[in-house]
Amino acid sequence: MDIEHILYTSDIKEVEYQISILKKTLFNKFVKHWEKERMDLINQSSKLDIFHQVKTEFCTSKYLGEHLFPSHRIALSRIRLSDHKFPIETGRYDNTSREQRVCPFGCGCIGNEYHYLFECTQPFIKKAREECERGEEPMISAGPMNNEQTLIDLLKSTDPETIRQSGKVNSRIQTIFKELMG
Repeated sequence: MDIEHILYTSDIKEVEYQISILKKTLFNKFVKHWEKERMDLINQSSKLDIFHQVKTEFCTSKYLGEHLFPSHRIALSRIRLSDHKFPIETGRYDNTSREQRVCPFGCGCIGNEYHYLFECTQPFIKKAREECERGEEPMISAGPMNNEQTLIDLLKSTDPETIRQSGKVNSRIQTIFKELMG
């Protein structure tokens, strides 16, 4: 039997019902596959550490729905996916140990995402952070949490103002870093 015959001889409500069941089944199978692939990646590699901690369920991330400048949305995506030029990521290219992926500006710290967003003392980066936060509350309190958890909490935020400010700071710092590193 072909689909045309089914459509013309069946009750349209029944066809719509069967289509809805099919959609739900396919969606559920896809989500299960997504979760399995995510767990396999977590178990096999430290790549995408931040992404796996921020993206724990299959859904559209809140920052994608906010009205952000494209450069701010791109910067947030790059931080989440470790698609940036910070030493913590570029050290992978030549198998540099994590402990040796230090900030090239003499800070003596590991050159990771948290360092550049919250701590780096390089004058241009520090100034960019201060300018973005001038007159506003800090993006998130670094408080007693560990560095990684503070960054994860920032990237998981659903507060529109925190997302906006985080996108602004991320964009500016990534741009400055790229300019300084050539």
